[in-house]
Amino acid sequence: MQKWNFKHQVCSIFSIASLLSIMLSQSSLASSTQTIAQTEQTVPGDNGQFNIFLGATINSFNEVVFTSRLINTSEGENDDTGIYRMFVPRTLGPVVLTLEEVVRENQFLTVGDRSFHLNDLYISSAFKITNTPAPSYSAAGDFTNLALMLPLVPGSNDLGNSIIAVESVNAFVLVAEAGATVPSSNGEYREFNIASLAGISSNNNVIFFSALNNTENDTLDNTAYFKRFNDNSIFELVRKGDPANGGVLTHPAGLQTNDYGDGVFSGLNDSEDDYNNSGLYKVSGTSYSLVVHEGDIAPTGEIENRYFSELYDARINNHQQIGFKALLRDENGLANGSGLFLADTLSTKMILLKGQTTPDGTATYGDLLSRFSAKPRAALNDLGQFALIVDLLTETSQIDGVFRASETEVIEIARKHMSYEDGTLRNFKDPAINNNGLVVFQADLALEEVFDDEGTYLRTEDILIITDGIHYETIEREGREHNGKVISEIFFNNNPVGPANGLSDTGTVAYKVRYEDGHQGILAWTPDFGWRTDVEEGDWDDVSRWHFGGLPDQFTDVIINPEQNIDILGPIADTTIKSLTLGGSAGSVHLTLQDSILSVTEGLTVHIGSSIFGQGSLDSVVLNEGLIEVLANQSLTISAETTNEGMITVNGASNLHFLSRFIGKETIQGDGTVTFNGDIQLTDEPSLLTIQGNMNLTENSSLHIEIEGAERGVSYTSIDVGAIATLAGTLQVSLSDNLSLNSGDTFELLLAEQISGEFDNLVVADLSEQGLQISINQTASKLELVVTQDADDVETDTSSGSGAINIGLLILLLLPLIRNAVSSKKT
Repeated sequence: MQKWNFKHQVCSIFSIASLLSIMLSQSSLASSTQTIAQTEQTVPGDNGQFNIFLGATINSFNEVVFTSRLINTSEGENDDTGIYRMFVPRTLGPVVLTLEEVVRENQFLTVGDRSFHLNDLYISSAFKITNTPAPSYSAAGDFTNLALMLPLVPGSNDLGNSIIAVESVNAFVLVAEAGATVPSSNGEYREFNIASLAGISSNNNVIFFSALNNTENDTLDNTAYFKRFNDNSIFELVRKGDPANGGVLTHPAGLQTNDYGDGVFSGLNDSEDDYNNSGLYKVSGTSYSLVVHEGDIAPTGEIENRYFSELYDARINNHQQIGFKALLRDENGLANGSGLFLADTLSTKMILLKGQTTPDGTATYGDLLSRFSAKPRAALNDLGQFALIVDLLTETSQIDGVFRASETEVIEIARKHMSYEDGTLRNFKDPAINNNGLVVFQADLALEEVFDDEGTYLRTEDILIITDGIHYETIEREGREHNGKVISEIFFNNNPVGPANGLSDTGTVAYKVRYEDGHQGILAWTPDFGWRTDVEEGDWDDVSRWHFGGLPDQFTDVIINPEQNIDILGPIADTTIKSLTLGGSAGSVHLTLQDSILSVTEGLTVHIGSSIFGQGSLDSVVLNEGLIEVLANQSLTISAETTNEGMITVNGASNLHFLSRFIGKETIQGDGTVTFNGDIQLTDEPSLLTIQGNMNLTENSSLHIEIEGAERGVSYTSIDVGAIATLAGTLQVSLSDNLSLNSGDTFELLLAEQISGEFDNLVVADLSEQGLQISINQTASKLELVVTQDADDVETDTSSGSGAINIGLLILLLLPLIRNAVSSKKT
């Protein structure tokens, strides 16, 4: 028998930390709406209150930016406008935690070593915001940069009355100044306006337009596009009079950019051939090239050739795909329809064509492009998908609809007279699409015909809807109440220009409302994320399995809470999400992990009836009320605190490794191996933990044993191991204040088929005042605590708690020497 004697070890008994469990929602799919700003709310800085808003923009980092006119300001009309932003808490950062003022009318804005006196800022599209970071520019900074067109108080500046600046981390850099000479020295910037800003890229490149004064050729070269690079150099991209398709550009216009600083613009050349004088040009880096030209053969898939006649509404995504609409003509020059197209570096593909049949076969597409049409420009995402409003021709009527269209599929989102909630939809406008394929659109919800003294009319309500093409959810509806005010009108994405609009890649939607009392508000709607309720099994990595499309990411709260049983396999690659809840209602969720890392930054909850199987690593705080099972010949690592209130099974030749604190007393089943690398705390009361297989305690582990009485597993903590228990690390034994001990009392702390190794450190209570001491006896199958008579009468001052703590700390420091003494004694 091996016997360890530790006389008069005085220590402060380590207090047991309170349990911290992340309680996640058990509800099914839901959403939330947050008020960003509201009329009569005091602005940041306390100088005035919000009054009227322009439409809000949100980027992929969930940062909302908007312009507002103010009331009750200190300078009246001289300081009653500003630009503001707020972070909506769903993304990891960069973070603006509170509503902040970006710039303010009447402000003396410091830019470098200069100061500019700002004028009225209530201008639509006076700013552009970065949307997505370029992977190769991760060192560029915070990616919440704004490009700003700022009017100046007349006469306050020597050169002109407007500037373009870029803002990052509350510092401003001058991009261009009206009246200044352009880099080529051929001309001067004319005054900037709302059309001046084309975009800002993820590494702070600002693309802007300017009409020019005092150029060499007067009206022949007096407009140009420019790009400001991150080193503050400016390059002229294209100018009126530059070469174009064998001629020269006479009207470069409509530049649209992506998040990486690439662009597309339309240009007329000086050709006298009316069928061959316009084209679309792509800007990449500092050069431009022809993409498609009027007169080119259009890819319509028909035997007889049709040709591009006019090209409009070009967009470019982050994969340099260019979407555009075009009028078409036949070989005789006669008008022959219109279409929607997508061009890349290799070819141009048709997406929709006038006269084509809709997917359900009940209608044909009308004009995709018309000089008289008020249909908005089609939105384009990085998947090559468009969201657009299309005229439809049926056998009996002409209506319109909302579609998501790509080279591979066309999905009808909605059409006039479609039933929705308690009415039917009509009058669609302003669709937006994000990079997960979610579409948001606005419509009128027709409810009923009303008869009154003025006649008969159709009662409608404004409605804003989000869909993945399968599921639909109402974001906002006229008549809803927020903050005690009833909504009377909704404004969404009214200026859908540029990569950032009212819909973020996380599915968060920013919009403006008007209330019945005339007040206004800027709101943000955020969906919760979940597995599609109609899918009973599938792969985590299959985007079609998720509600609202798009795989979960680090911004996502994943709540899988079905009414029926669901089996999910994956993810295959390392994945990070925000939080994960499995089960909670009638159905069970069974997640089988692959050999990868699943990181859950705000915690994982497995509810009763649900389970996790498999291998790999869970980098998460875990609350298990259901089942965690490691399958045979596999290994699973849980790196953060685990609270087990359910079942854990470790099958033969498999391993479960807890890297951090383990809390629980439920039996760990199976004949595999469980390794503890942190604190082992059974519960907040004495209990028995049974491990049917092997148990390994590493040198970093710390086993907490609590003794309140003599009954094993009931009034004092203990462990039963069915196979081999390998010991190391620290054993901490705490005694209840009400416990009365006598010499000869024995407590079986650990029973196993075989025990190997020994604890590196022991932390036990001092019983010298009672004339007792504690011994730890270890045999081949048992570890027990034995109370014996104190052989030496060594006085210890325990009159104050601090004295006991100090002596305890001293003993801990002397433990290596004590171990040497023990080793010598054993020898």
